[in-house]
Amino acid sequence: MTPLNLQQQAGNKSAVVTVSNTAPVLASLSLDSTSPLATEGVTAVLGDLTDDDPSDADVLQVDLEWFVNGSSAGSGSGSFQEFDKGDSLYVVGTPFDSTDYGDSLTSETAVAINSVPVITDLVFADEELR
Repeated sequence: MTPLNLQQQAGNKSAVVTVSNTAPVLASLSLDSTSPLATEGVTAVLGDLTDDDPSDADVLQVDLEWFVNGSSAGSGSGSFQEFDKGDSLYVVGTPFDSTDYGDSLTSETAVAINSVPVITDLVFADEELR
């Protein structure tokens, strides 16, 4: 057997490796109430937001779009108050790392309920009731 000197045989070779960005992942998305009061609003509750690329950690965000009765009703904010009693609402969240969008998640659907009645004025019709 004769030993083989690979350095002399192979010469100088190189390869180019391209590492792609990975899309961020939003673990879960829900609403803080499935029966929100029409006067109080509802808030999106985000699960963990992760990205395999550590350089993206400071630019991770979730784009939110709110839907009322199946139609787009607003975007951007984590809280939403533009609905009335009986409306069905949900939010769609899409993670973004300034390069790629991850898979969107849709929250459960909430149905707005009537707000609690509030007495703003009390007038007695008969003096004897006082």
